Amino acid sequence: MLLAEGPLTARRQLQVDILDAETRLTPKEYWSFIRSLRLDPAAKDLVEANETRVYLKNKWWLRRYRRVDLTDHVTLYKGRRSASGRGLLIGIAAFYGRMTVPTPVFLQSLSPRHWDVLIVRDPSQNQFRRGSAGFGDDIPKLAHRITEVAAPYGRSVVLGTSMGGLAAIRLALLCPGTRGISIGGVRALDVRRMYSDPFPGLAYDPLCDCLPKLRRDLWFLHGSTHVQDKKVAGQYAQTTRGHRFAVPDCPSHAVFAHLWRQGRLEPFLAALLDTSLSPKALRQRLTAIKPLRLES
Repeated sequence: MLLAEGPLTARRQLQVDILDAETRLTPKEYWSFIRSLRLDPAAKDLVEANETRVYLKNKWWLRRYRRVDLTDHVTLYKGRRSASGRGLLIGIAAFYGRMTVPTPVFLQSLSPRHWDVLIVRDPSQNQFRRGSAGFGDDIPKLAHRITEVAAPYGRSVVLGTSMGGLAAIRLALLCPGTRGISIGGVRALDVRRMYSDPFPGLAYDPLCDCLPKLRRDLWFLHGSTHVQDKKVAGQYAQTTRGHRFAVPDCPSHAVFAHLWRQGRLEPFLAALLDTSLSPKALRQRLTAIKPLRLES
């Protein structure tokens, strides 16, 4: 449960409960949860206006994922098939513990036949400098735990959004053979956090100019007209010899949220996670995905 400071009104508690559900639940769990709120007259307007409910209502079927909480902040969402021959998508979450879209939306945009999903959250909201409490308390330990979870799978991809973007690249560098993807990644350290947090951070940062000059399967995506994200993506793509890609027609830092509201998220993720595509072919696939509807 997400906790707010101070006493909560009944309405505010409802809003907190919905936010918590949107952070953790599978599509089917969320649908059951949000439908149960219809019995509460105080929740009627919140339910009717809820974007996630409207999105799931318009789907022919809801993805079948089973939620397994490995810690309070790390959740494995499993499909019905065995791990062998399938992929593990490791999601390094943004500030509110989600992939910049509600977790039921993110899972509904994937195929449980092809991917299980591990979502890692940072309860300190400090850009994973301390890893994820109870799972790995720094980046190397977090990489070790992720490698253990990923071992039974045929392939793995580490994907991070916003606060989790560059953390995902660090983890990919420490997990050999793993594609790393940063979506709107922000710099992993800033002066305010350095002064407020006595934790010294890593003695060795995997993201540095000392990396061997090898081309890597690392991707830095940003909204095409988002100036700051473009600057960060360009800098780290050059440092790592990775690939930078500007998401067309996207002015937003929250790239996945923008794509979701345009109806582009599902085909975009399918292309982005297709590790058989060459960099050139991947760019062509991503560029060819057009909006199905305009954001309101």
